Amino acid sequence: MKIEIELDEYISLRKSELKLGFLECGGVDNWSWYGDAVEPVGEPSLDDEIDELVSEIKKEYSSK
Repeated sequence: MKIEIELDEYISLRKSELKLGFLECGGVDNWSWYGDAVEPVGEPSLDDEIDELVSEIKKEYSSK
């Protein structure tokens, strides 16, 4: 399946991916507050947010 996005959005996504890679290589996932940032109390977890986003995207594009 292919989707189309604007070039500016693609560039922004690639920059974010690169930045995340640098942060992970720098050990950000070992920082004491990292778990609180991705699993905030009383809020959906990062994994839950990602799963919901993927589900919405699949639903949107499977109907096309």
